[in-house]
Amino acid sequence: MPVGQSCRAEFGWEYMRGFTVLKQSEVESSKRLSNYSRCQWMVLFMVLLGPAVGADQTDLAVDQQMTSLQLQARSTAMSLGSELKSKLQQAIAKDGLAHAVEFCHLNAQGLTRQQAITLSTKVSRTSLKVRNPANTADVWQQSVLEDFADQQQQGIPISAMEFGEISEQDGDSIYRFMKAIPTQGLCLGCHGDSIAPEVATRIQQFYPDDQATGFQVGDIRGAFYVEINLSRD
Repeated sequence: MPVGQSCRAEFGWEYMRGFTVLKQSEVESSKRLSNYSRCQWMVLFMVLLGPAVGADQTDLAVDQQMTSLQLQARSTAMSLGSELKSKLQQAIAKDGLAHAVEFCHLNAQGLTRQQAITLSTKVSRTSLKVRNPANTADVWQQSVLEDFADQQQQGIPISAMEFGEISEQDGDSIYRFMKAIPTQGLCLGCHGDSIAPEVATRIQQFYPDDQATGFQVGDIRGAFYVEINLSRD
């Protein structure tokens, strides 16, 4: 007797039908388990990936903020540089270099403060060799200036030298930025190594503790410093 007939004869057709349904149920159950497993893996993947995606988004937001701050600080620094250079050139054209020394003594700090008010940002200049003691670098500024000097030794152009970072000061978040100032030909009349006697006399008169001489074109004259308080509206 054929096997199928034997099964039907011994156990009846209902058994075979039930067996067939059971098999189909097992297959469907297996499919559901397989789908469930895929869902479990997908959830696990998203759970594991979630923090990484969140971290990437946070990093992107920080990068965007730093770029925005850098652009703002650079613009502020260049604005002050342009204003000071324009006023100095006018003073030199009017009364010569000797008068320009007095002009700087009387007006440079005031022009800097006015720019800070106009731009609503703290801005100043500093150097490793200052003329006005009021521009003496603090520890952080000196560290950045020394790093600029190292970069120049490595052949990095002064125009590319700038640095900014966010730090905490007295409970406030502060963005501090510095951009190197190159020594140009205009600077040598008062900051070079061959200064006219009448100019040297004025420098000694107004800046008895002067250190800012002996520069050559292409040297780092100093740097602009910009400070933005991020904790204030």
